[in-house]
Amino acid sequence: MPYAAAADENEEVPPDDVWHHDTLGWELGGVRPFLLEHDMTLGITDVEEVLGNPSGGMHQGSAYDGATIVSLTADLEGLVGWTGATVGVYAAELRGHGLSTHAVGNLMTVSNLEVEPQTRLLDALFEQSLADDAVSIRLGYIAAADEFWSTRYATAFMNSSFGWPTIVGVDLPGQDPSAPLATPGIRFKLTEGDITWQTGLYQGPSNTMTTGPGTLQFGSTGGGVLVISEAAYAFAVGEDLPATAKIGGWYHTAQFADQRVDQQGVPLAQLGSTTPRLHDGDWGAYLGLEALLWRVPDSVDRGIGAFVRAAAAPGDRNLVSSYVDAGVILKGVMPQRRADLIGLAFARSGISHAASGFDEDINGLLGGGFPVRDAETVIELTYQAMLTPWWTLQPDVQYVIHPGGNSPNPEAAAGYPPIPDALVLGLRSTIKF
Repeated sequence: MPYAAAADENEEVPPDDVWHHDTLGWELGGVRPFLLEHDMTLGITDVEEVLGNPSGGMHQGSAYDGATIVSLTADLEGLVGWTGATVGVYAAELRGHGLSTHAVGNLMTVSNLEVEPQTRLLDALFEQSLADDAVSIRLGYIAAADEFWSTRYATAFMNSSFGWPTIVGVDLPGQDPSAPLATPGIRFKLTEGDITWQTGLYQGPSNTMTTGPGTLQFGSTGGGVLVISEAAYAFAVGEDLPATAKIGGWYHTAQFADQRVDQQGVPLAQLGSTTPRLHDGDWGAYLGLEALLWRVPDSVDRGIGAFVRAAAAPGDRNLVSSYVDAGVILKGVMPQRRADLIGLAFARSGISHAASGFDEDINGLLGGGFPVRDAETVIELTYQAMLTPWWTLQPDVQYVIHPGGNSPNPEAAAGYPPIPDALVLGLRSTIKF
């Protein structure tokens, strides 16, 4: 491929070479240039992947996932003279048969594309910037995962938890407003020097409605409100290496079921105990840090970057009560592959004391032999090979320790053996049209 020795950020590329266009079929029959002339941008991205677990999991298997994402954004200042205003609409056609759900049985799904097949509106938003971009208000049909708890170095990984961590993805009702499960909401952001503060309010849950292939889904109503707030501080490591520290927290107003006891305090594991105790509200807190640790000389963002995040939530009403992940990214460190990326990361979701206690109660009734859940850990090694600016191939390897947090295998022939640790192999193709 001509792009194997990709141009550096400071080098110009031949404009007439198809391998150096940012998109495949750049003009789209004249549609894209027309939109650009009117301060609108059209984006089309197609992602295809295959994954399989040759060992471990509930059983061995393979799966295909795919997504075609279309976006249309407009700068209202250039379009109608509205200063500081933008609008955007994002939709996706989602396909596939998730490997985690149907074969591995783990909490931290091995692909961030693993959702029920559907055609879905992802975001429909309006954003207004004020005071020279120091103040920003975003409202519409939006996802908290778009802006909160994010780290640019974690987005390279395929496992879903490196995008929107499992402690909120699993604990909150309807899997909360995370892509592609956006809900009506509003977000306020304030930037003062190196400090940024933002708070969002989102309606939930977002995916209680059933859907099937070909169904257009806009989400549901009701189910409480999620409030999430975050402060970020940007600073430099050494002289000029950028870093960001974040602290945040969330609160959800819905009711949450106790993981161990019923309304009378009787263990749910006991025969006849079926209605769990309900708790008002749920909350949690998180920390995050990312930094560029070393930069390739005379480059912008090529080098070595790293991230670490941690979070905690109440152990009585949540399946996952602790979470930590960390990773390192090597981007463009090979002279002949200056656009490629190599990443290694791990994530650990700690099972709450109440959920583990439920298992212990079952063990007491059975006289032993039932696995007690403790934690699920995933280690991921990934490589993004940018064949052209518009085409990326990504081989990926994951190892899942204690799938489901050491849950019993529902497909076991006899007894209650835990789901075996799983090796997952995958290959993803991403093309920008």
